[in-house]
Amino acid sequence: MISKTKKVVCTASAILAAFWLQSSSLASEKFINVGVDDDGNPFLLDTTTMGDSEKGFGSVIKVYQQSDNLMTEVLLQTSCGDDKLWIVGARVYSSNGVKLSENKQREEISARGSSPGANAIRYYCQSIGARGW
Repeated sequence: MISKTKKVVCTASAILAAFWLQSSSLASEKFINVGVDDDGNPFLLDTTTMGDSEKGFGSVIKVYQQSDNLMTEVLLQTSCGDDKLWIVGARVYSSNGVKLSENKQREEISARGSSPGANAIRYYCQSIGARGW
């Protein structure tokens, strides 16, 4: 059995690799670019874990962003039927996949528009066939 730490390191390493390979078809199937920040750093939606239950956070979609030698994982909860989206937490990882911090929160953000969160919920809700998306 693979330890939890090794799983996190493997997942973080795969995500970091996707940032550098995002133009390849393999990476684009797993990660969808849902926006960029002012510095041009992409926000990537992990399409393979959408809707999965995350211990302590519930059912979430995950958006990643790399900046310098850090990677941030933002955990979002969605309600496609109600047009609602919440940030429920965030984690920061080092370049070698070690979790440096984790925080839980619950902040509603706009589910419509062109923000990375709004683009992520749009992709998710369309992928599950939710009405109105």
